[in-house]
Amino acid sequence: MHHFTALFRKLALGLAACLALAGTAQYVVAADCPPPVQMPTAEQFQKLQAEAVDRGFLWKISKGGHDSWLYGTVHVGKADWIMPGPQVKAALLSSQTIALEMDPLDPEIQKKIASLVTKSAGKIPESLKPRVKKQMDAVCMPEAAMSKIHPAMLMVTLELLSVRPDGLEGDYAVEGMLSGVGHNTGKEVKSMETPELQMQALFGLDGVVKPKMITDALESLESGKGRRIANRLAQAWAQSKIDEMESYASWCDCLNTADERAEMKRMLDDRNPGLADSIDALHRQGNMVFAAVGSLHMVGKIGLPALLKQRGYEVTAIPFNPSIQNQAKATPPATAVQ
Repeated sequence: MHHFTALFRKLALGLAACLALAGTAQYVVAADCPPPVQMPTAEQFQKLQAEAVDRGFLWKISKGGHDSWLYGTVHVGKADWIMPGPQVKAALLSSQTIALEMDPLDPEIQKKIASLVTKSAGKIPESLKPRVKKQMDAVCMPEAAMSKIHPAMLMVTLELLSVRPDGLEGDYAVEGMLSGVGHNTGKEVKSMETPELQMQALFGLDGVVKPKMITDALESLESGKGRRIANRLAQAWAQSKIDEMESYASWCDCLNTADERAEMKRMLDDRNPGLADSIDALHRQGNMVFAAVGSLHMVGKIGLPALLKQRGYEVTAIPFNPSIQNQAKATPPATAVQ
């Protein structure tokens, strides 16, 4: 258990970590700001582990005489979502390789992202700066960050921080737990994408700052639409509602324009074939792989389960058993994740 306690004290997760590495994630502590994230104590971790239930989406993928796992994640979370439930934990601990979009604990990846996010820093039109500052003030983010990171990264970070009052934190994203388990149990932890590829997906192919991107993001923040979407996605993940993920396009109100559809294609569809190829290549090495990717990559005709079927895999969805979940709440697991 002490391994987990030490691990969570040094986790650098998601976009907030990128900003911290760039020296911009110093939040103002004010009465109306959410308090800084408090890492659970060793006793709290033990309780979280004893009560952990399966969340998210799990598939067994089989080819060439052996199995691997595909797991749908979410990039924000709550403290009591961190620990894996019985079936996810069994799949995780039985695997020799943990494959993530990017390993958040890899120092080289952290260093590269910290460098990339500074490109085009400060290129926000003067007319939009008051609106941007208002949103930064709302999430207790220092004004200096406006001049230190790419506007697209700034907008995404504001969306991430906007859900903190709802109890959702980037510091509790499940990828950190998965990476930590891998590194602390001697498993191979692989990144399936590069920082350059992910930043290209976020910034666009040319990396040019487009004022409309900023205004669209501001409208989402000002209306609360982005916050509502993030909460609904997070709850769908926590309750393993795959139908909510599959119907995302019908309820998100985020694919109304050509620009929005192009952005979604760049963020999801265009990346899926490469992710499927990476999972396939790792599986063919002979190890059991636990591949964890954002849940929206899992749905539709070009979602990862469908693409792996096209590559000759038998893909089986693993339903989470409520009776096992209830038992996990009442009885500590026989073995602890260390």
